[in-house]
Amino acid sequence: SLLQREPMAYVEIHDEQGPVLEQAGEEIGIVEHIRGIQHPAFHVRTLSLLYPKAQSLQGALEQLFAACDRAYSDGINIVILSDRGLDREHLAIPSLLAVSALEQHLVRRKRRTAVSVLLESGEPRDVHQMAMLVAYGARAVNPYLAHECILSLCQNGQISKSAAQAVADYDEALSFGVLKIASKMGVSTLQAYQSAQLFEAVGLDDAFIDAYFTNTPHYLSGVGLSRVEEDSRWHHDRAFADALAGAEALDSVGRHRLRKAENAEEHLYRPEVIHTLQQAVWNDDRALFDRYAAMVEYDGPRTIRSLLDFRYECCRPVPIEEVEPAESIARRFKTGAMSYGSISQEAHECMAVAMNRLGGKSNSGEGGELPERFGTRLNSAIKQVASGRFGVTRDYLLSAREIQIKMAQGAKPGEGGHLPGGKVSEEIARTRCSTRGISLISPPPHHDIYSIEDLAELIYDLQCANEDARVTVKLVSSGGVGTIASGVAKAGAKGILISGGEGGTGAAPMNSVHHAGLPWEIGLAQAHQVLCRNGLRQCVTLETDGKLMSGHDVAVALLLGAEEFGFATAPLVAMGCRMMRVCHLGTCPFGIATQDPELRKRFVGKPEYVERFMLFIAEQLRAIMARLGAHTVEELVGRADLLKVRDGAPIDLHSIIGFSRNTYCRPGCAYDLHLDARADKHDRTSLSTTDRAFGTTLKGAASIRVQGCGGQAFGAFLRQGQSIVLQGEANDYFGKGLSGGTLAVCPPDGAVWNVDDVLIGNVALYGATGGEAYVAGLAGERFCVRNSGAIAVVEGVGDHGCEYMTGGRAVILGPVGDNFAAGMSGGVAFVLDAENALARRIHAGQIEIEDVAGKWAQELKTIVEKHLQWTGSAKAAGILAHWGAALPAFKMVIPIEYKRVIEGR
Repeated sequence: SLLQREPMAYVEIHDEQGPVLEQAGEEIGIVEHIRGIQHPAFHVRTLSLLYPKAQSLQGALEQLFAACDRAYSDGINIVILSDRGLDREHLAIPSLLAVSALEQHLVRRKRRTAVSVLLESGEPRDVHQMAMLVAYGARAVNPYLAHECILSLCQNGQISKSAAQAVADYDEALSFGVLKIASKMGVSTLQAYQSAQLFEAVGLDDAFIDAYFTNTPHYLSGVGLSRVEEDSRWHHDRAFADALAGAEALDSVGRHRLRKAENAEEHLYRPEVIHTLQQAVWNDDRALFDRYAAMVEYDGPRTIRSLLDFRYECCRPVPIEEVEPAESIARRFKTGAMSYGSISQEAHECMAVAMNRLGGKSNSGEGGELPERFGTRLNSAIKQVASGRFGVTRDYLLSAREIQIKMAQGAKPGEGGHLPGGKVSEEIARTRCSTRGISLISPPPHHDIYSIEDLAELIYDLQCANEDARVTVKLVSSGGVGTIASGVAKAGAKGILISGGEGGTGAAPMNSVHHAGLPWEIGLAQAHQVLCRNGLRQCVTLETDGKLMSGHDVAVALLLGAEEFGFATAPLVAMGCRMMRVCHLGTCPFGIATQDPELRKRFVGKPEYVERFMLFIAEQLRAIMARLGAHTVEELVGRADLLKVRDGAPIDLHSIIGFSRNTYCRPGCAYDLHLDARADKHDRTSLSTTDRAFGTTLKGAASIRVQGCGGQAFGAFLRQGQSIVLQGEANDYFGKGLSGGTLAVCPPDGAVWNVDDVLIGNVALYGATGGEAYVAGLAGERFCVRNSGAIAVVEGVGDHGCEYMTGGRAVILGPVGDNFAAGMSGGVAFVLDAENALARRIHAGQIEIEDVAGKWAQELKTIVEKHLQWTGSAKAAGILAHWGAALPAFKMVIPIEYKRVIEGR
């Protein structure tokens, strides 16, 4: 296993001669076994990470390097770095610094592949720390102090399981967490993650990174080895001072929830801040709101924006009466993408009403919203289209003023949203085209977007579906986001959101809340700079979000390049949230992050509270604009020369304020998508691959027959009452988001047809919510991913078929590829398994494979009959002609949870 635990009952270390050690006794741990290896191929030495208090940390590192060099010269090829034996007179080199520094030393000496480095340390304890240790060179980690703490808890009765089981569970959780982090980075094997250094550093000195974390991307130089040593000594001295004073427990410093302990973590949303904000907006008290803003700007923990101030001395102020009014500024404001389901209907609708009144925009989130809200005062102006596509229908898209493609999760980059089954009520299930009580997972964006070209296709498809809406893309603040933003602009998007790593839901994993994503200040500045340098800034609006809390925050974002601004946590607090951090449990006592009917009755939020918050922010921004001599917001976009670093800032911020260009989006400058309206002409008879999204722009009922090769996204978002029959073949994304229409593909009349012909490309029926599709041939990979309501028939599929499917029916009249039904939580797939290969192709765990009988057999036969009717499929005709003999070869794939729900168990 990755994270070797003590005690370990079975140990095997292999070489070409076979196992060296087997069936080790539990009384001796794995590390001791490794230390005691007696074998000609393996030689082990333990190097201590301890050093005397009189010695410097740099000296200790040099001493460690020298000890490793001696070990190598002595033929040692397994090195165990250990901090056991810590006492008052000896400090320990921080474990991550020791591992990475030694890794870089071995690389420079060209010895890295000759030595395996293991870590035995009392310091690492959580998933993020384990992931960093592996990524920076550790081949195994023994967190002995964490294990000893668990053993103590078991002995004291605070954990009601055996010590061995408790330690095993802890190790398993760490291993799962590390593998999840690796998977989010697109790494599929642990060996590929080892030494990969897939992290970014913020606020660390250039020389420090170059010496000890070489080639790690880093931003805003500041803290170096001397500060690391200072921190290490402070913690060491305090630990032994507490021990002498008889302290029996460590302080709870409040990494997640606020705590009152000495030296506890500061939180931006501490009780006095929350109370002051709520009283200000509930009582329409501008003076109190200004007091709240001062608390978060000057008294709270330091953010990058809090280290910046404005160069008022360089400006000629203007009367505030001449500044753009607050009502106009507020139209640039938005609420963040918080899905109905993650928050209650009352909270979701409250924000929509408030922003519609202001002329701003509320964001539906990827969970969508009930159709009865479309076009009303409850309508969310921004409709989000996550890669996982929950219930994205044509009507959903038509109700939007802005369609936002979510390529990133903001405070949880790389993760899909997860809504536990207990929060999926009847209404939420209807909204998301799913089934009540079944968990819903939004997969990461690797299913229909592999490149900028794929993103460009999705932008085109959505623009065809709603020509009047603005299509934007949400990106996460990270290194290189400026380059990505340039590609997004060239792909035809009309807006880009740079979402910061701050904020996020209380339901997010702790390692995501604290360790995923960069501050928006870094990503926003980079995006604005790169777009300007490439002549693209005027083509797109630039927006940012992530813990915007005051007019000062918005002004900094404005000067760094944003012209639109998103708020999420603050509107929730304005409506009554007090940061209990139980969002994932559905027990929110304020009726916000819950679906419990009784708890929802406690919701006290009003649209007026959100409106006042937005207008107060706008008034604060106006005051800053007046002092900076600006009459309009547009005059200040990108004017980073008006920012300065406050005295005492511990990091170098000149990289984000050293570029100033007043460039912003101008109407008519966006890349022209040249929407193809020819699909409305019913007299067309032939298509070519350049005919993208054919049929998507159709208005009203229509029935079309065409020949040739349909381009990408053939029939995307086709509505009820519309049907297209294609004699030929279709490219990728066939039937994307099918919304009630009917599609059929069959070989041309008289064509020489082979049963193995592939007639449609990859990712067909992606995110379909309704309708029917019949294909008299094979499909590529990822067929019916996230299908949530369509009936689809095809005669064979590639890998990853029916992934994340939540509803509908998929009938496969032929072979399937690997990883079939992975993440499938609803709907049914019927597979003609003539060669009994399905069990080897299936993604086991969540689904069952059953024979087809009873009502299922009749439903299957009806679908196959319609397939024959629409396509004239010879294969369907043969199956129906010998139905009694063919039926036993069919297998039904059904999710276990879905089966339980529909059977009422």
